[in-house]
Amino acid sequence: MVATKLPTHFCENLTEATGCRTYKVALLAKWRSAILAAAELTSWRHDTSAESLPDLVRKVSVHVERRLAPQPRDMAGTQIGLEATVNELLAQLHQGSGVHTLGLTGMGGIGKTTLATALYNRLREGFTPAVCFVADVRARAATPTGAQGLQHQMLKQLWHKEATIRCSGWQRCVVHRLAGCRVLLVLDDVDDDKGWLGPLVDISCFAPGSVVIVTSRDARALDVAGCCVRSIDLLASPFDLQLFLFHAGSIPPEVTDDLLSEVVQCCGRLPLSLKVLGAHLKGRTVLAWSRAMTWLRGCQPLRANGENLWERLRISYDSLDDDAQQQFLDISFLLMASLGGLLHRAMFRNHDVDSFDTLTERHLVDVDAEGRLSMHDHLRDMGPAIEVRNMGPHPTDGAARRRLEADEAFIMFKGTGV
Repeated sequence: MVATKLPTHFCENLTEATGCRTYKVALLAKWRSAILAAAELTSWRHDTSAESLPDLVRKVSVHVERRLAPQPRDMAGTQIGLEATVNELLAQLHQGSGVHTLGLTGMGGIGKTTLATALYNRLREGFTPAVCFVADVRARAATPTGAQGLQHQMLKQLWHKEATIRCSGWQRCVVHRLAGCRVLLVLDDVDDDKGWLGPLVDISCFAPGSVVIVTSRDARALDVAGCCVRSIDLLASPFDLQLFLFHAGSIPPEVTDDLLSEVVQCCGRLPLSLKVLGAHLKGRTVLAWSRAMTWLRGCQPLRANGENLWERLRISYDSLDDDAQQQFLDISFLLMASLGGLLHRAMFRNHDVDSFDTLTERHLVDVDAEGRLSMHDHLRDMGPAIEVRNMGPHPTDGAARRRLEADEAFIMFKGTGV
């Protein structure tokens, strides 16, 4: 099999082939351009003496599947300590021939999204092109389109075409559009207070061999939806230290092993706190480490639901300059204004670039490949908590003011067409 280029004489006969009819000059120019572009494409010439036609078809199919395969989701430094769990769950998902539904549950910041992303990256090539990863489901479900908007997004990613889903027609639409096609579907951060998760992951909709992965803090909702529920454990030693050091970088020589161990221990083996605190201390002096330790010693023990985690995370906010703090609070309140994945980097193009970069470097704000902004909800919820404490005896006035500013910014944002 050798690579060749298509012959270019097609373009020479274009005028003769269209001479009997009148075509617009612009249309003919587009045809000619398309033909010349196609002629430059490299093709395969089949050598029957070297391989059979079925072998050639298989090679071409593999080549096309690899080109169409979705790109892996970014997981820089977050896979530390996950290898054994990922391999165990993959073995579980490969057992049997039916539809596998896996529910990952645990407190916020424990690594449910990270584990789901690792599984998605390992599985995606086997399901190309019917793969779909929907992040921040809870936030998206809070938008005006709600569950129907989620259904439309899922079907568009799985089917690669626009499709209209009529009321109560999700199961029928999936069965019709994806008949016989194995799919890989990941729904991240689900809050099923309205009971729509069950129909969304109904195994009767998908072909045998499909995999559905759902992450949620509500184990009961996953169980009701028919998922095989797996609780995520806190990061074990020594992986907690490894994750912290990955984000902290080089440690000042004055930092003793006891101080390092105590800092990591105060993070509660929770990946989110290890990541944020490690990024906060990156490149800092031993004095900053001592101050951080003093702060952490004053924090209450981490509760099982993680609702007081922001006490540990605030140390990173307090170390920001005024501009970066203002941007952090603005973004947190905008994300609380039910933007549902619409908040974009372009909204902050007129703000201080260095301050924004500081927020991303310290993992206080995340920016995806398309420029959309997001925060872990523990960090997002820290914004109102800080605002309330900063506003003194009239906290609600300040919170109401910033919420009004968020709503006004959202209205302006919708008009920008970003």
